[in-house]
Amino acid sequence: MDQESEFWNTAKEILNHQNKTPYSDQEIKEIVNFLENISGVICHNLIHKN
Repeated sequence: MDQESEFWNTAKEILNHQNKTPYSDQEIKEIVNFLENISGVICHNLIHKN
């Protein structure tokens, strides 16, 4: 993920909004990767729901 992308800047702004101890760039990267993995699992489960 490019740290200069609009997505990156938006994610950083949202995660650090009114946060007394802002997340580091590495923490933001890990959070976004986690959310991408969770969304992949959710989509997979929706597609293969019986």
